[in-house]
Amino acid sequence: MEFMTNGNWTPATNLSDDAVNEIYSNTFLHLVAGSSNDNVHNNPAKYPAMFVNPTTFDFTKEGYFEFTLFPGTTPANTRFGIMLGYKDPGNGMF
Repeated sequence: MEFMTNGNWTPATNLSDDAVNEIYSNTFLHLVAGSSNDNVHNNPAKYPAMFVNPTTFDFTKEGYFEFTLFPGTTPANTRFGIMLGYKDPGNGMF
């Protein structure tokens, strides 16, 4: 899906310096949380890494999302989710 690799993905939460937001050869999007990103809802320094794409969808029409996920870590250390209607960590995540 073109919107996945259009390069408009931006961080929506504080990211560690070692976080990754890259597109490889216009083929796939590589997003990686940084070492200080966690799942702490009341500490902005430890919010999960969240990347947002500004593409909008008309959910009154039929359609679907399709993607292939390539985890870069073990299943126990991999966290991934799609948040529809995400506004900030307090609205649409926790």
